[in-house]
Amino acid sequence: MRRQLATIRSEGIAFDDEEAFSGLSCVAVPILGPSGRPVAALSVAGATGRLDTRAQAPALRRVSYAASRAFARARAGLATRAPLTVAS
Repeated sequence: MRRQLATIRSEGIAFDDEEAFSGLSCVAVPILGPSGRPVAALSVAGATGRLDTRAQAPALRRVSYAASRAFARARAGLATRAPLTVAS
């Protein structure tokens, strides 16, 4: 388990391939605060066979990066009213 957690930390993404529940797959990424430590997380879950977690990983990473930047800006008092956009 320690080795798996180390991999998750180094890759910045976690996959659950029916480990919690049969028939359910998940992928999760952290939202990082200004210090680089996780302050929240984003997760996508779906039926195994209908959700390709590896295929969803790049998009979820982009959303995580954008949310982390927005969080850091808000904490620094630089928040704007512009909507959060994520490049595809």
